[in-house]
Amino acid sequence: MKKLLSFGLFCLVVFSLLTPSAWAQPQECPYKTAWQSRKDGIVITLTAIVDSLTIHNVSVNRGNCLAVRPEDYMVMGMDPMFQSLAAEVNSGKMSGAEFWKKMNEKYSPRLVPAKLGFGDTFQVVSSIDCKLLEIRVETDQGSWTTSFN
Repeated sequence: MKKLLSFGLFCLVVFSLLTPSAWAQPQECPYKTAWQSRKDGIVITLTAIVDSLTIHNVSVNRGNCLAVRPEDYMVMGMDPMFQSLAAEVNSGKMSGAEFWKKMNEKYSPRLVPAKLGFGDTFQVVSSIDCKLLEIRVETDQGSWTTSFN
């Protein structure tokens, strides 16, 4: 009797693993991504396609490019830190990638969290000299990476 129960339990487990509904399906990305290059920067727009979405982090080109709110991007040029670091880049003491990483450290935490409802948009601005290759977005529903050609 024990052997029969054990065999029955074994068959039940194997059958449940072979049933497609038991396999984990990858979750669809809960937002749509669009971007536009403008003379003053690259504007990346995320539009929620679920009822509720919280964005926890946005990274452009693995943190090598700026990712800030549009209103911060407009005033960054007046920031003494920006001016000081820009002078280091111009003199060759610092690379452009190092410059944007430092600016990200200061401004990116102000981006998030962002709570969106269905159809709401969230914008991030990156510098015009950034070649947009990848955006990584971390949300309350998982993380997604979008690549561009």
